[in-house]
Amino acid sequence: MAAAGADVRAGRGWLAPETVGFTLPKPLSRRLTPRAVAPTPLAPEAPWLDTAATHRLGLTVESGMADRVHLPVEVELALPAGLAAKPIRAFSLPDNAPPRELLAQLDPLGDTGKHRLAFLLREPLQAQETVNVHVYLGLPQPPEPLPGAVSTRPDGRGGHWIENDRIRAQLGSEGAHVYRWEVKAAGKRDLTMPGERGWAGFSDINPRRSSAYQLEPRARGPAMVEFQCADAAGHEKTLRFYGGASWYEVFLGEPTPLYWDFDDPKNFAADGPTPGTWLFSNGQSGPVGREAEGVPAQVRAAGSTWGIKFNADKLALGLITPGTPAVHHVAPGAGAGGVGIENSPPAQHFVTFAGMLEASPADTMLQLQTTLDLKRPVSVRLHALQSR
Repeated sequence: MAAAGADVRAGRGWLAPETVGFTLPKPLSRRLTPRAVAPTPLAPEAPWLDTAATHRLGLTVESGMADRVHLPVEVELALPAGLAAKPIRAFSLPDNAPPRELLAQLDPLGDTGKHRLAFLLREPLQAQETVNVHVYLGLPQPPEPLPGAVSTRPDGRGGHWIENDRIRAQLGSEGAHVYRWEVKAAGKRDLTMPGERGWAGFSDINPRRSSAYQLEPRARGPAMVEFQCADAAGHEKTLRFYGGASWYEVFLGEPTPLYWDFDDPKNFAADGPTPGTWLFSNGQSGPVGREAEGVPAQVRAAGSTWGIKFNADKLALGLITPGTPAVHHVAPGAGAGGVGIENSPPAQHFVTFAGMLEASPADTMLQLQTTLDLKRPVSVRLHALQSR
């Protein structure tokens, strides 16, 4: 700013506002514009997997420079209105294996006339690997629900319940907090700090803690539930929950140096029933502190991209800032915090894992980090629409 002022005084004119930090970063999004459009259909000779469909659309997804597991894919499409209004089905077409049906959905993109296709590739993809997908359009009625589908419904108090086969979560208006996160494999245990006011729950940003957010559902499943949340001052928070996932992601309208998930100290605190261990992306590890110690029991790692705590029952809570090194913290729970960032370089994209580990803690976090890193996106090639 001082250099910009000197240039103005010297008659060299104004710098563009973004060069001196006066404009906000562009909103983060997972939605892709197809990298290329092929003039011919994808595998037009392949048998139709749903003969009730009137059309099918082929896509080729390339994993890019990272390995991916449980990959959400969102593509912006311009479709004829008659097709866009009808149900869809999607299948991946792996080499040397039968087709696999995918959780998929089509949602309008506001009043643009375009639609967002969203689907989940739950099978592992190696870096630079490709997979072909057929999306069947023009179905006369919705297909039967697939295992793992995610859905949402109002909670009757201004918030919403979100549920899949692994978790049930409650999103509240105050602070746009996730006030409950129930893990079904742990007897529907709620991992959040009990309470539905103030800092209790996940996805807390202290300056916005008590703000009343409008919660607008923009996608209702079965692959993804999305809420666009905004308070009276215009602060925006987008939360996305996915089919078959023990995690959710948050995109902020502006970066923050402070973000916490507050959990119940009974989960991992040293003076609780199931003491836990903490681990950061840099390899630092140790025992979770005592609830009685409060804030001094926090541990932190600068320049890390994730922190996690877990116990002998394989229950875990972790936070990732994909692609963004930050000052990650782990604490015993309650007012000291659970997992978060604080006094950190600002981050804008957060992923919370809260559930049962099916791999090692490090592998779980690394897989999510590389899968969801928007700085290393996947790419999509769109093929021509095919009529039956």
